[in-house]
Amino acid sequence: MTKFVGLYRELKVNEHAIVEDGILTPTVFIKEVECKKFLGSQRREFPILCLMSNVYLTNKRLMLLVLHGVEAVVLKKRGVPTLTGIEGSWYEIPVQQ
Repeated sequence: MTKFVGLYRELKVNEHAIVEDGILTPTVFIKEVECKKFLGSQRREFPILCLMSNVYLTNKRLMLLVLHGVEAVVLKKRGVPTLTGIEGSWYEIPVQQ
């Protein structure tokens, strides 16, 4: 029997869902940049994407189903939020055992 999470994501062999949360979770992707100064350098963090996603945790990976995404640049300008075009896509992060 095939196992699914979310709308249509098929799980791999010997993979089972641990947490399948139906609550929208705010998720922020941050990029770390090293800025050079006159003396030395400094690390700064910049938000890249702000997402509303559903979180699914299995024994092999953490999966995020993106339901709504807004670019951080749009939020900074305080303009009308536009969609990023990644709605309905998945982000997967492997989990070590």
